[in-house]
Amino acid sequence: MTVLYYRAGSLIAADAVNRPGDFMAVKRALAAGKTIAPENAADLARPLKTLVAEA
Repeated sequence: MTVLYYRAGSLIAADAVNRPGDFMAVKRALAAGKTIAPENAADLARPLKTLVAEA
C-alpha cells in the first residue's frame, strides 16, 4: 500500500509499505522537483513511475 501526501496540489511525501517501486518513484520525483498529479495517482492500474510529471 502506498499513501501519497500533497500540499497545494504538489506531492510532498509518501508512505510505501511493501512497495519499493512506488517508494523509489516518489523519491526520484521529489529529488527532481517533479510531482504525481493526484487524479492520476488514483488510477491503481498504472505504476507510479509512469505518472511522474513536471511540478
